[in-house]
Amino acid sequence: MVDSTQDESIPKDCDMVYICGGYVEREEAYNRIKHATNFKSSLITHAQNKPIYAECAGLLYLSRSVDDKEMSGILEIAFTLDNRFNRLGYYYNKQEVKGHAFHYTKPTDESIEKGFDILSKTIEGKGVVGSWSKDRVFGTYLHTMFRSNWRLLSAL
Repeated sequence: MVDSTQDESIPKDCDMVYICGGYVEREEAYNRIKHATNFKSSLITHAQNKPIYAECAGLLYLSRSVDDKEMSGILEIAFTLDNRFNRLGYYYNKQEVKGHAFHYTKPTDESIEKGFDILSKTIEGKGVVGSWSKDRVFGTYLHTMFRSNWRLLSAL
């Protein structure tokens, strides 16, 4: 396990990177990662030829920015921070993968157009874009319940 807040590099022999969810939407949390140049550089290197799977805060870190806060820029998307929840509760994506989402951010209009997966409260429900990808890099707002969705891991 690598700690981005300690600016640790991802090992070069790592087969894939999983960036779990968390809460970088607060200034205090952002300040712990904004100077993590070793972590950021190693993540960008891995994105060139290895799979990366990121949830929620991990998704935000893959983006260009959250408001004026610079992120890694691996995905050409950006987010803004609201004063209220944009998603809260359990959701499904279009592949019927279930998870939960809890966030104050929302994608910019330009970023919504680049998304590909809708997250909705029910399997057949209407929802809003919540996932983005580029090559072997995948980011989603969905905190996936892997214990009931093992097929996702084999797809990476």
